[in-house]
This record gives sequence, C-alpha cells and structure tokens, in this order.
Amino acid sequence: MKKLLSALLLTVCGVTAAQARITYTYEQAPNDASGCTVPGCYKDPYMTKLTDGRTGYAGVLVDQARPWVGWYNLGVVNIDFNLGAVTPVSSVSIGSAQNRLDDVVLPSFAVYALEGSEWVLKGTLDNPPTDGNNRDEASKASHPIFTLSDLDIQSQFVRVSVMSNGPWSFLDEVYFNGQRNPVPEPGSAAMVLAGLGCLGLISRRRRNR
Repeated sequence: MKKLLSALLLTVCGVTAAQARITYTYEQAPNDASGCTVPGCYKDPYMTKLTDGRTGYAGVLVDQARPWVGWYNLGVVNIDFNLGAVTPVSSVSIGSAQNRLDDVVLPSFAVYALEGSEWVLKGTLDNPPTDGNNRDEASKASHPIFTLSDLDIQSQFVRVSVMSNGPWSFLDEVYFNGQRNPVPEPGSAAMVLAGLGCLGLISRRRRNR
C-alpha cells in the first residue's frame, strides 16, 4: 500500500511540476555564428536557454557563449512565453550583454500581454547604444539584467520583444516576477494537496535513510 501511495504521489507531483513549467516560442529563430566552434552555440535547439537558470557572463565569449541566444541583423525579435495558466505578473527581468558597438550591443525591450486575441503593450525599456556599456569579451563579471516594472499583467501568454541596437543581440534568462502561483481552479485543488503530500513523503523518506 505504501509503495502504491508513493507512486501515485510522485506521479501527481511530476504532473504539477510540468504544469508550472514555462515554455516559449520564437517568431524569429536565433542565428548561428560563422566560425563558432560549438554547434548551434547561439541557437536554442531545445527551447530551454531562456528559462534553464544557467546564466552567462558579462563577457559574451566566456564558455564559448553557450548560455546565450543570439540574433544577427534582425530589427525586432518576438518571443512568446506560455506561463501555463493565467498569472499575475508585475515585472519581467531580462539578461543581456554587450562587448562593442560593432558586434554585440544591448537591445531595447517591450513586453506585451495577450488579452483576448490582441497583444497589448504593457511596458518598454530603451537602451540607447553607447560604448559605455562595453564589457571585455573574457569578463566573468555578472551581466546586466533589465527589469520592466509596473506591468499589471493578468495573462497566460506574455510576449517579450527584443529591438536590436547593433549587429548582434544576445539574450540570457527571462524572469517573470509577481505572484507565480495562480489560484487553482476547483478541479485542480486536489492536485495541489496531492503535490504537498508528495513533498511531505519525500521529506520523510530522506529522514528515514
């Protein structure tokens, strides 16, 4: 009986975790770089680089730019995020980097929320190009993170528009800040309770080892 209960709770826990996972799609696919020694080093083949928690450095070529997603000579790039449920979002934080004005340059940003069938603009952040933002390509300092605040979003779908200010635009992690756990629908309340039971079960297992 204990084994059956454990299996059920772990299954439910896995389902609730999967439902909470943020997914996204690109309207304009990331580019590869000529001479890149890592296949697809600026691309995002598994659609995970923006939400996997692996951050890059201020130096864009550290670790052969593996954590970064990049676009070359594209004016505007739209990235559509699915939060999994209607979710309050008060701010969006975006990681980016710059090495010099004729290569990787900090882009500007806009955030939209899908309301009905329309993308509604919620906030913008302008990064005028300046060499004051340059960082050495080998720097292991933290890269800048830009936050668009006071967005007042209540939606399942959020669009981040990346507006280039130079040849290359690089993007790292994207964070959605606010109440990340939407109120569950009545039919899913039991799933939440089961998920809590799963956490308790795992904790007890660890204590009994």
